[in-house]
Amino acid sequence: MINRVYACVRESILLKGLEAVFARQTDLVFCGGCVDEATLFDQLPVVRATALLYDVGTAESLPYLTILRRNFPELRILVLLDTSLYHLSRKILARGVSGHLRTTATAEELFVSLSGQRLSDPGGKRPPARLTNREKEILRLVSMGKPNRQIARELSLSETAVRYHLDQIYGKLREPSHVHAGNQAGEDHAQA
Repeated sequence: MINRVYACVRESILLKGLEAVFARQTDLVFCGGCVDEATLFDQLPVVRATALLYDVGTAESLPYLTILRRNFPELRILVLLDTSLYHLSRKILARGVSGHLRTTATAEELFVSLSGQRLSDPGGKRPPARLTNREKEILRLVSMGKPNRQIARELSLSETAVRYHLDQIYGKLREPSHVHAGNQAGEDHAQA
């Protein structure tokens, strides 16, 4: 089945980039996009999208997720989330989205997330991730739902350093989103 993806992002230049990236896909069709929720709600029924890529720019966008889920129950919703907003991830997932992805994700990570699969090595089982003690501590605090600002304060770091460590963590775990990374961290902890 070919997935029809619609995007609601905060900047129009991102729409052009998404269109170009999707042009190389055979099982995903980019059926349009917008930069505001009013257009989103007008266009979704028309374009018959099966998946939505939704950029949550601020906490004020969260109520729209509830409305989207209620009005489009079959729609697969993948939220783009800046690392500065990771503290909202539980609230986002509680609104019935399929998952979320960091805004710095690669095209491959985006496509894998839209297909509902996990990233894996072509050779099969991946080697265990080697997180530093600092990265483990940050991942533990994120999994507790703490915002980056609070993590920075507790660990005597800048918020920029916390975001840097988060990007390193997700890269090492080779996961497209913090949900997948949290699941992997839980699996690794259970096996230890």
